[in-house]
Amino acid sequence: MRAKGRAAHLSPPQYHFKVLISKITSLASERTTLDEMFDQHENLLEQLTGHMVEIIREFRTQTGLDIDTIYPFGAAFSAYDP
Repeated sequence: MRAKGRAAHLSPPQYHFKVLISKITSLASERTTLDEMFDQHENLLEQLTGHMVEIIREFRTQTGLDIDTIYPFGAAFSAYDP
């Protein structure tokens, strides 16, 4: 079911992306503001990625180093791959 006013040729993800871009550009009408927003967003994504790498490494430590008994939940955590 299509949302009212949505262009018929856009898929839902494309439509939502278009709406997001229009909201961002309305918030950041000046280039410097847009650049600041992008820098902050990029920094947050780098932080998230770095922490996810740390979490995955910890999840896989026991199975990777063959430490103690590996229980089913340990194997499930080590198989986690977001």
